[in-house]
Amino acid sequence: GTTLPGIQVYENIRAADYLQSLAFVQSENLGITGTSGGGNQTMYAGALEERFKCVVPVCSVGNYQAYLGVACCMCELMPDALAFTEEWGV
Repeated sequence: GTTLPGIQVYENIRAADYLQSLAFVQSENLGITGTSGGGNQTMYAGALEERFKCVVPVCSVGNYQAYLGVACCMCELMPDALAFTEEWGV
């Protein structure tokens, strides 16, 4: 199925498409940043989209394994993410 983080990353990538369509944007120098949930989106989008040349998550959940053990926002969870990597591995 479709995950909320997947939709968020898709939207981040569509934003890059839009920015590249603007004449005044240096499309070869796109970057992405965010705080909290936006920090997570920054990590995921930066890992999946090569057009983001600068990826700066200001603040994110930190250690994903520890985050799963506390009350957390469902929008931050990627099913089976730990089967692939921990957040520091992105």
